[in-house]
Amino acid sequence: MFENIFRGFSFIKESFSLIMKDDDLIKPSIYSIFVGIFFTVISGIALFFFNLMPTDIFYILAFLVLIVDYYISYFFT
Repeated sequence: MFENIFRGFSFIKESFSLIMKDDDLIKPSIYSIFVGIFFTVISGIALFFFNLMPTDIFYILAFLVLIVDYYISYFFT
């Protein structure tokens, strides 16, 4: 059991060493985080201010926000 844990930590250590050698590897992940946060905050504010709509439409729009967040993450991957 502990061999798998140590193998996982060695994988993480190798990943960080690759990032330190070539910083272009981490840029898409950082872009994904910032674009995802920006879109989620803007969408959350819009959904909060348009809270006068029926709850069914609100849930559908909230679901669409989650799907777009997934596609943002997928695009930068």
